[in-house]
Amino acid sequence: MLTYPIRILLLALVVCLAGCGRRPPVVQGEVTLNGKALEEGYITFFPTEGVQSPGKCEIKDGRYVIATLTPGDKRVLITMHPKAEIITDSKGQQRPKITSAKELTPQTTGNNQVVTISGAEQTLHFHLEQQKR
Repeated sequence: MLTYPIRILLLALVVCLAGCGRRPPVVQGEVTLNGKALEEGYITFFPTEGVQSPGKCEIKDGRYVIATLTPGDKRVLITMHPKAEIITDSKGQQRPKITSAKELTPQTTGNNQVVTISGAEQTLHFHLEQQKR
């Protein structure tokens, strides 16, 4: 028969092991557009199969870190924030100017690619090239 202290120790071990599940892997990297760090945007990892939710995080100064992805193949879509600023016209009147994020589309070279999330920490870089017009 087990003594009281050993029972408590075994119970504590079982509780600890039950709460020590695997954490999703940390995936991080850099995002560039035409060789320069993408200032702001979003990176979204869509599962290629199944009904899992996509993982999404912000890109700041060309870097991203996400720790909510499950292992498997993901289609990566990188998007930009539209930028808004107040400009003064030639008559001295101020008005908003919104620069659209149209320069970055799913068809941008290097965007919309499929990557494999391994289940371990990974570094994935995305180098996008905008088509010259």
